[in-house]
Amino acid sequence: MASTEFNIKTASRLYYGGYYDRLVEAREALELLFGEMEYELLNKNGRNPIEYIKARIKTPASMEEKLARLNKDGLRLGAQDLFDGCGTRLVCTFIDDCYTIKSWLAARPDLILVAEKDYIRHPKPSGYRSYHLQVRVRTDIGQWINAEIQIRTISMDCWATLEHHLRYKKHLLNKSMMASELKRCADELASTDINLMIIRDRIVYDKEDDSDETLTGR
Repeated sequence: MASTEFNIKTASRLYYGGYYDRLVEAREALELLFGEMEYELLNKNGRNPIEYIKARIKTPASMEEKLARLNKDGLRLGAQDLFDGCGTRLVCTFIDDCYTIKSWLAARPDLILVAEKDYIRHPKPSGYRSYHLQVRVRTDIGQWINAEIQIRTISMDCWATLEHHLRYKKHLLNKSMMASELKRCADELASTDINLMIIRDRIVYDKEDDSDETLTGR
């Protein structure tokens, strides 16, 4: 495992050249930013909305594939022009956590929000749901580096992982049927996410009612 990670890191450094260090600095700057956000939201709301965080630097093969796809119409884009060279995924408990996090990030002076796509309210035809932010993050040495942040719930992340495997399996029987089944699952998970949020709110409301009754002696 360690040897594989070393080989990927070495290949990425050779591919990106000096830009690789900028991507690492962007990832580290985001990690510090997320730590500050978790601390602040925990103290403000009494809980940390983030379940876990995933971060990665796009592999050379994946970056080459994307650049080839984008440049086929005569564009001359390079890795530094894209935002997902440094990618981070914030996985939350509830849907409204996604919007709380997005608002917190958008207000930061050390983060420039360049573009955003709300695939939670407006899912892709496949059923994919997530909130995407294209940003520029300020590093310790004052440089602004492109990065992408995806915000989603646990169920969205689970679904997207499975859909990713399906999309890149080239010789799979009944692939269209599986895609249709995944779309059905996406709709069910969307409904479940909403129901979980409603149950959470009822629990909080009932807890507040109990506190009021205790205080009034009823």
